[in-house]
Amino acid sequence: VNAWIGNRVEVDRSLLAISAGAIGLLVTLLFSSSKVSHCIFFLFISSTIIFLLTIIIILFIFHVNASVIRNIINKEQSTDKNEIMALKIKINDQNKKLSGLDILNIIFFIVGLLLALSGGIGSSFVLS
Repeated sequence: VNAWIGNRVEVDRSLLAISAGAIGLLVTLLFSSSKVSHCIFFLFISSTIIFLLTIIIILFIFHVNASVIRNIINKEQSTDKNEIMALKIKINDQNKKLSGLDILNIIFFIVGLLLALSGGIGSSFVLS
């Protein structure tokens, strides 16, 4: 279980770092080039927004992860059967939410990456 949680957190951290770096790179490319078509501008801005949404989702995932860990600790320390059952249900609901957020996060990241690649390829044709 610890390895699974650690792996999930590492994937989220990696996506957070790559998304933040991509935003910096896209903003630099956008403002350093004098010849940017409206289409390329749209692709870069869209990609930046998608990467920003990816970061926001990751920060929300970190928040929910902390809540899950807190509930697991409370469940382990509790002696009341009703409280343990309520915490199990809450943990299951939070895990379902995390699974959905992970899928959404990966989709947003891939879309942001594709938009950035499209903008980069398009700008290379405009600049050449």
